[in-house]
Amino acid sequence: VCSISDDRGAEPTYANVPISDIAADATLGVGGTVSLLWFQRRLPDYASKFIELCLITTADHGPCVSGAHNTIVAARAGKDLVSSLI
Repeated sequence: VCSISDDRGAEPTYANVPISDIAADATLGVGGTVSLLWFQRRLPDYASKFIELCLITTADHGPCVSGAHNTIVAARAGKDLVSSLI
């Protein structure tokens, strides 16, 4: 038995929510689905949108985006990009 999902029965569920309900709910999105998987409950809309923003920011779409992400992380650490690489 897995604590994240349950595939017993006719339909798999995430946090006791059937997958057909997750697919049919247009407002849930990726952030809402991740909240069901990770936190086992539906988070508020602002938290779901934050999860989606984090996934979009960290998605690897090539060197330009990864450089921008490294700059964001370095800036949060109080460093510039060049000194964070050394």
